[in-house]
Amino acid sequence: MNPSTSLFKAWVPLWLAKIAVFLVLFTTTMLLAIGTVNVNAAAGYYGVEPADISYTMLVFYAALVSFIPIERRLSSRIQVKHYLVLVLVLNTVLSLLSYASADIREIYVLRFMHGFCCGAVVSVGLGLIFRNLNSERAREIGYSLFYCMLLTVPPFTSLVTTELVDTINFNKVYLVVAAAPIPGFVLLYFLLSPGYLGKRKIALYQFEWHSFVFLAITLLCIAYVFVYGQEKEWLEDAGIVRCIVIVLVLSAINVIRQRSLKRPFLHIEVFKARNFCLGALLLVILYIARGALNITTSYFSTVVGMDPFQLNTLMIWNMVGAVTGVFLSSRMLLALHHIRRILFIGFTVLFAFHGWMYFLFSQNADVTLFPIPLFMQGLGAGLLITPIVLFTVSAVPQQISGSAAMTGMAFRFFGTSLSTGLVNYFQMDLVKKHYDQTIQDVTLAQTTTQERLNLYKSVLSARGMGSEQAGKAAYGLLNKAGTSVSFTRFAMDYYWGICAMIVATLLLVMLSPVINKTWIQAKQKFPIPSF
Repeated sequence: MNPSTSLFKAWVPLWLAKIAVFLVLFTTTMLLAIGTVNVNAAAGYYGVEPADISYTMLVFYAALVSFIPIERRLSSRIQVKHYLVLVLVLNTVLSLLSYASADIREIYVLRFMHGFCCGAVVSVGLGLIFRNLNSERAREIGYSLFYCMLLTVPPFTSLVTTELVDTINFNKVYLVVAAAPIPGFVLLYFLLSPGYLGKRKIALYQFEWHSFVFLAITLLCIAYVFVYGQEKEWLEDAGIVRCIVIVLVLSAINVIRQRSLKRPFLHIEVFKARNFCLGALLLVILYIARGALNITTSYFSTVVGMDPFQLNTLMIWNMVGAVTGVFLSSRMLLALHHIRRILFIGFTVLFAFHGWMYFLFSQNADVTLFPIPLFMQGLGAGLLITPIVLFTVSAVPQQISGSAAMTGMAFRFFGTSLSTGLVNYFQMDLVKKHYDQTIQDVTLAQTTTQERLNLYKSVLSARGMGSEQAGKAAYGLLNKAGTSVSFTRFAMDYYWGICAMIVATLLLVMLSPVINKTWIQAKQKFPIPSF
């Protein structure tokens, strides 16, 4: 630990400081995963559709992205200890209000404000790490740990809250979120000495709040379009059209404003760097591929019939893969491996996962075959996330790296939203198509169908069900079987498309002269802590 720059007390050992910061970061980023703990349970509790729960997660993410420039000004003017107390109190109050609310509209507002809290904690936590650790190895591992948390916190949160959600109301999860960060915050508070995180105080009057409002509204509208577009038939719905118009108008206004401002909210010059644009594209592709994992989890619950505990236990393999991938990528970056080699290995592993899952999707799946593919999915994502982020941000001059970091977060948000939209679009379209084809096949095979109905009816009758009830239940079971077949075929089609996208990405990685000439000097350029 560097005594001249450290904000920790002189007696605090480095390992204890690391543990305190890790506890605060990990428990706070659990906020991001609340929307994915159990979508159906949350939808049932609030009386809404699953799409509304998905939108709450993107509302949180939009707040996190748009809050970064504000946070940098606040954290430079308030002592770190006092700042953490303020954030903890706000987080606790918001969690208790979320627990007490059963109105989804209130949850939207509270989740947006929760995004502010998460952004503040992540920025301060990583700022503390990089202020006290000055070696190349420590800084690289610090970033790797943060990105590892982003990949592992959602499945971990789902795992630890499974029994809670299954036995009591969904809103009790917010009590866990309120209580979990307190021990880490208390420990960190007593380890810190008075001091400011920023090198200089940034005047609040210089803050371009109009741009903040424009960006937040733009991101919320983008999320709305992708989450609800297919359900509302896209341009057939006036609300979707309004959101698209708002996105286009506010984006144009924002670009014009940033070009004319002396202290722009976002430096448009970042888009002049070819490496930055290419890195942003790779981020979007990575998050589209990452989002396809939701189809696998839906397949486990819909077709295989896993309960939430079995599903989340199986996803431990994915968490282990993510940790392994992040560790390996950090070692490769420190060893100055060519960025093309790292990207090629990572995307190849993701291709292997999606190709393998394409052949594993079936009506009579063997659950013992899935741990290794799930490990590979986490491994591929872990190998890619840190190198792509560093490749993207290191493409711009140091003085505008803050804008590059914020824009990178915006592209991650866009990739997540786009992935949600693609899954919704193809699921509604392909599942219906395959279901209609299944019904047609059933019609052409009346003898086989009748035999299956008779089998269902005889099994149900043997279990004591009346003849009339058994007949109705048999038709229900046949319909369920048709739905399972349709979803399985949709999953296969979607993963085939993801495989094609990854093949195109591998060709881009191998043939792009920009990537071929790039090495990441981790010691020289890093994204700002809030990335």
